[in-house]
Amino acid sequence: MSQQRRTYIRQANYQPYVKPYYTKKKPQIVLLELLLLVVISICLITAASPHIELLAISDVYPNLQELPPLVPEDAEEENAWVKNLVPPIENTIYMAWDEDPFGNIPPGVNVLAPIWFYIKADPLTGAAVVKNLLQLGDTDWNPQQYVERCHANGVKVWGTVFSTSDPSLAEQIVTNQEIQDQVIGQLVAWTRAYNLDGISLDFEKMDPENKDLFTAFAKNLKDALPVNQDTVSVAVTVKLLNQNGSNWYQCYDRGGLAEVIDYVAVMTYEGHKSGSGLVPVAGIDWVETHILRILEEVPSDKLIMGVPFYGVDYISKVNDSDSFDITPLWQDDKAYRINFFSSELSSALANGEYVKRGKLVTVNYWLDKGSWNDTLGVSQYAFVDMENMLHNIFIDDESSLYQKGALAIRYNLAGVGIWREGFGYDGMWETLADGLDPS
Repeated sequence: MSQQRRTYIRQANYQPYVKPYYTKKKPQIVLLELLLLVVISICLITAASPHIELLAISDVYPNLQELPPLVPEDAEEENAWVKNLVPPIENTIYMAWDEDPFGNIPPGVNVLAPIWFYIKADPLTGAAVVKNLLQLGDTDWNPQQYVERCHANGVKVWGTVFSTSDPSLAEQIVTNQEIQDQVIGQLVAWTRAYNLDGISLDFEKMDPENKDLFTAFAKNLKDALPVNQDTVSVAVTVKLLNQNGSNWYQCYDRGGLAEVIDYVAVMTYEGHKSGSGLVPVAGIDWVETHILRILEEVPSDKLIMGVPFYGVDYISKVNDSDSFDITPLWQDDKAYRINFFSSELSSALANGEYVKRGKLVTVNYWLDKGSWNDTLGVSQYAFVDMENMLHNIFIDDESSLYQKGALAIRYNLAGVGIWREGFGYDGMWETLADGLDPS
């Protein structure tokens, strides 16, 4: 496998927020750039100073990228994931989960999965029930208008069912047939009423002993949905490298799900929680490793790769600014390892401040205004704020997202799923769409 990894070329002087040099350009623009390169080279060669060196092509175009190769035809058969590589689907899925009831349509996206349905406890009986946004108090919610606008723009809508807070409710659904029938019946009714194209299930923190029952529930839902509105996707965690134990990451039979529903969406955005080091949410090697592990069980044309449109900020206390003695607060208190968003980064770079959890964070001085980490495949930033807190930040931008799109194409995946709409800016959506274009 070593020959199939780390084939992504990035330069140390990478500049963030610059569209990478894979963009198709008009011939006259390319010719002008080549002439400019020749002029620069001649000037450097003829310069009087002996210390001046020729610029490499990578210096002129620091974002020059080499696409990763497709899996070679002679890939080693002992790699278990190879058996599940199948030809790519015709239309790659570019999906985004959406928490905005009004819903924007990001550039390039062809599936939106709005989070409209929540598993709750009935206040009188305690039984698990499914409620929509209107029942939860959102009187402005207009699902019909949302779906009509999506369909008019060629975008499909999979209504997302959330069950992430109380595992006992999910257990009721998978173990009690009466409760399960009621939940499925309600989802079918809403699918018809709102003209949905399918259902996305996001059930987390379940008991691993019920994994087969959850698979049966997903199949029963699939079978009950109306024809041509019966697409079902299920969000699952990555496979742990050590599968011993009974933690909730093992509550999915991923291969079994792939046999009975349409898509398995693996949430490959928890790399920062998998160890004690300073690492990004979804470093490229970490993502590839877990994609290959999922492919051991799930055919590639049924696998959707989850992609985060957020980063992580590791916060440390600067005890002495002269010796730069620090205490990594994030190691002992996870409250200091927090999600970080592109809008916050943009404000910090442009204005020297941003608001986090209702509190103003002001930059005192920068240590790193955006360097490319070739191994991790993301950009890094670092600054000290006015309260002497050091912020080490890893966050995806255009180049890292292009890598992830290319990774999905490399392994013939069904597509990608973004967590979530509202987190990124247009350049992020557009560049990932470019990476998903095999041409």
